[in-house]
Amino acid sequence: MSTRFIPLAFLLFSFTLTTFSQGWQSFGPDSTNWQNVRRVSGKWLSPTEYKLAAASAYYGITLYSPSTQWDYKFKSWYDPFWGTGTSYFYFDFSPWEPNFAFGFTGYAQAFTEPAFYIQRVSLAPNPLFSELPAAGCWVTPLGLLFPPQSDSLVFASVCGLHRSSNRGMTWDTVAGYSWGVSFAKLLGMNKTLGHILYKSDMTQTYQAHVYRSTNRGRNWDSIFTANVPHMQYPEESPYSVIATGDTILVAVQTTVFDTSRNIGIFRSTNGGSSWTHVYANKRVVGIAESNVSPNTLFAASEAGILKSTDWGATWFAYNNGLPTTRLTSLLLSPYSDTMFVSTETHGVLKVWGFLTDVAEKNVVPARFELMQNYPNPFNPATIIRFQIPNSNHVTLKVYDLLGREVETLVDEEKHAGNHEVTWNAAEFASGIYFYQLKAGGYNATRKMFLIR
Repeated sequence: MSTRFIPLAFLLFSFTLTTFSQGWQSFGPDSTNWQNVRRVSGKWLSPTEYKLAAASAYYGITLYSPSTQWDYKFKSWYDPFWGTGTSYFYFDFSPWEPNFAFGFTGYAQAFTEPAFYIQRVSLAPNPLFSELPAAGCWVTPLGLLFPPQSDSLVFASVCGLHRSSNRGMTWDTVAGYSWGVSFAKLLGMNKTLGHILYKSDMTQTYQAHVYRSTNRGRNWDSIFTANVPHMQYPEESPYSVIATGDTILVAVQTTVFDTSRNIGIFRSTNGGSSWTHVYANKRVVGIAESNVSPNTLFAASEAGILKSTDWGATWFAYNNGLPTTRLTSLLLSPYSDTMFVSTETHGVLKVWGFLTDVAEKNVVPARFELMQNYPNPFNPATIIRFQIPNSNHVTLKVYDLLGREVETLVDEEKHAGNHEVTWNAAEFASGIYFYQLKAGGYNATRKMFLIR
């Protein structure tokens, strides 16, 4: 447990910006004192109004907004003599409520097994914590999922798998923790098949596993296994999954920087029946999909930032001006390819520009797709994006909870490409609405939430 807690230095963070070549910027917190940021998460209300959270096992959680800069909120502490302490490992904002978030905290007591919990946190005006679901194990909890089709459901891996149907106020245990078969990390959810969840664990030292559940986590089927030298902790097991339909990408890393043949990125186009090792020999700690460039993915790796323009089939490394390659996570703005990267040595870095080629915006999409609106929930306006691979007559309509049409947003011929529409619901009541896209035989419906 001693490797997970470090004495806390109580700090006043200074906010300085250092710009490197090719658009990289040292974004904060103070990189001199704030080392080993494990994750950066964010919530956007508009292109200029957003919040970030940097999580570090060394110091805790610090929050950022353009108006307040970095604000140190949740502290970690450790007493080396008694072997007692607390730490925050993970922090994510609620997708439904602007002033709530979820944080994982760990607690160690002398000569006892550590305990880990998830807290629902009120951010304004002062932190307020919900009741903690009891849990105790040696596995650092890493994983939180919000099903896109639900306005209240959340899954968390905290020494087992837990589910809340009321936005984190109370929790039910779906599957308990057992030694060697932990729910160490909830990896992701299938973008187009939202009922499918993915998780990793490590039933045997030096093996990475990915499992799939089609019934909300009650049962799991193995879809991926790889032998990985130096992998010793379950939370090191496959670090990220991104999936749409039958195409799945798995990112594998280890704590030790090595050249294992089974780290990197694996890709399946048949739901996990077979895999291709599309990027090898370098640790990969996260994959994210561009919100503005079609078929484009980014990944944080030991080689720097990776980019794919064919949804993961091929990858290219960008190292231009990046001051470190000890990356731990990446976060993309929903309005651009502006990227925030957490690191072990330089706090949080920000980059824009060189990763996005303007010509890519003219790439013809490979398939029809209706994206989740953003922001969601919203008040009063939200953006709906969709893509079509060829010219078609397109209709995009909004319906209320009873299935009544309330507004037609698009009813015309559209050229092949990526499109977006803004729905201003200032005249509508709070509640659940659905939007439906029809084009060329394609028919898709998604749910959105108007909150006053």
